[in-house]
Amino acid sequence: MLPMLLAPQHEQLVDRPYEPAPPGAASLSAWEQARSLAEQYWALLAGDSRLSEPFRSLCGRCLGSLRALSVRGLS
Repeated sequence: MLPMLLAPQHEQLVDRPYEPAPPGAASLSAWEQARSLAEQYWALLAGDSRLSEPFRSLCGRCLGSLRALSVRGLS
C-alpha cells in the first residue's frame, strides 16, 4: 500500500515531494525498525520492473528522502 501522498488524481500520477518527518518523542523507540522497513519498501518498489519507469523514479526519490533524513543523525 502506498502513502496517500502518492494517490492518483483523475487516474494520473501526481509528483509530490516526499518529505518524511523526523521521529517525535512518542515514536522514537520504533523509529529504527520503521525506518528500516520503509527503506526496504521504497527500494523494492524502485527496482520493480513491473512498475513504470516514472513511478520507479519517484519511488527512488522517496528512498533518497528517507535516507537523507537518516544521514541527518536519525539513523
